[in-house]
Amino acid sequence: MSRRTVPVAFNSYVSVTDIIDDKVNGFLITPFDIQEYANTLAFLMSSRELLSACSLKAKRSAENFDLSIIGKKWLDIIKN
Repeated sequence: MSRRTVPVAFNSYVSVTDIIDDKVNGFLITPFDIQEYANTLAFLMSSRELLSACSLKAKRSAENFDLSIIGKKWLDIIKN
């Protein structure tokens, strides 16, 4: 995401929704639905506008996990 890659992931674990906002900065797929996964990839590849918009939002979202931001949050938690 930090390189403007749009993630497409199976919604098969709890923390994935902390990283990906479905249809905003990436796409969440019904767990192990290969057809839905393929259809989503095809749809994303066919729309330059959607790909560009999601790509930019993915990069912005990744910035929330930068060490300078997340590290401070962890230090605050540990200290308190």
